[in-house]
Amino acid sequence: MSEFKKEDRYIVIKRADVDRYLSGMEKSQLIGLCHEVAQSREREGKPNKCFVVVADDWPEYDLVWSMIEARVNDEASQ
Repeated sequence: MSEFKKEDRYIVIKRADVDRYLSGMEKSQLIGLCHEVAQSREREGKPNKCFVVVADDWPEYDLVWSMIEARVNDEASQ
């Protein structure tokens, strides 16, 4: 069985950070890019995605990672 490795698979941007750090034009560009990705997924018949995000400064962070690791390792052993 291969060792579980965390992967950098997603881009997550906190909305408060978008509001605080991006200009109006940058916000519009970001919204446009997100819209384009969503439309492209739809054209390919892929469903809209929903996510749960746990920040590394939350007390649940390590627990969530260990839960994911346990699931991945369990699936790999089957």
